[in-house]
Amino acid sequence: MKRDKEGVVTWLEVSLTLTKLFRTQHFVLLIFLMSNINISAQIQTLEFPSIPRLEFDNILQGKLYIPEYPRTKGSQFLFPEWKSGSIQLYEQSYSDLRLWYDLYLDALIWWNTEIVGEGRIVINKDQLTHFNIENQKFINFSFSKYNKFDLKNGYYEVMVDDEVSLLCKRKVKLIPKATYNQFEREDTYYLIINQSVTEIENRKKFLKQFSKEDQEQIKKYLRENKIIFRSISDIERIRLVQFINRISAHS
Repeated sequence: MKRDKEGVVTWLEVSLTLTKLFRTQHFVLLIFLMSNINISAQIQTLEFPSIPRLEFDNILQGKLYIPEYPRTKGSQFLFPEWKSGSIQLYEQSYSDLRLWYDLYLDALIWWNTEIVGEGRIVINKDQLTHFNIENQKFINFSFSKYNKFDLKNGYYEVMVDDEVSLLCKRKVKLIPKATYNQFEREDTYYLIINQSVTEIENRKKFLKQFSKEDQEQIKKYLRENKIIFRSISDIERIRLVQFINRISAHS
């Protein structure tokens, strides 16, 4: 900026200087704003993966299964090896699970191979309404339609669900021996008829639940099919009760 002979800046020089400065500042400001716009545009177009929502699944709310049966012979399980099955926890269904049923503890075990370690979980009985292993259906008594009857809470197999129903309580007892313990099966069968439940211990008690007319037909069925009641198999029990439902429907 030049001064006059007396060292005073002229108004023209001041005006030119301010104009140059104003233009320079605007140019810098324009560059700054454009940079911010570009940065904002880049930020808005970036796509980040969404954070997965972790939910505490009901099936994992059980405890680890650690069986402790030292020096014990026999098996505490319904099947000696795991079987494919399905379960119902309230309104949530799970299928194709590896399941064991520990009859001694009356506990359903899920083997989850994705869990570090043994990965065996005791399914929470307070949430489990029913489950299936192979072709066998089990109910949690406290959640079932049968809970009005005088039976202990726990899991029961529904062998026949009809006007005349047949339930089975699968269990084992632990018998102490001199040098070891022994698991032995001790299943109990219950007949539900006429709004009452009866434990079936023998042939006489079974027949007593029916009318005289039905008893004659049942005896005939047992003879024709060569069924000895004290050694009757599960499939024979099922077919017998199914037969009773058929004759009851026509009486």
